Amino acid sequence: ERLNAFVQALQIVIDRHDILRTSVVWDGLDSPVQVVWRQAQLHLDALELDPEYGDIGAQLHSRFDPRHYRLDIGQAPLMR
Repeated sequence: ERLNAFVQALQIVIDRHDILRTSVVWDGLDSPVQVVWRQAQLHLDALELDPEYGDIGAQLHSRFDPRHYRLDIGQAPLMR
């Protein structure tokens, strides 16, 4: 229930702020174009963390290490 409330609140923030509904499109174009979408649905991915495999914080850092994890700027919302 708390997770659903958090996700709903986050979606409200996305709906309210244009920058979070923005993506960059460049396929078939001469130069990239910034697009602000009327709607951008937040997608959630389940991530399994197990203390048996080490520190939870270290697992999160490993999974979302900016040297290996990239945000897809072609897909709104710009939030993952």
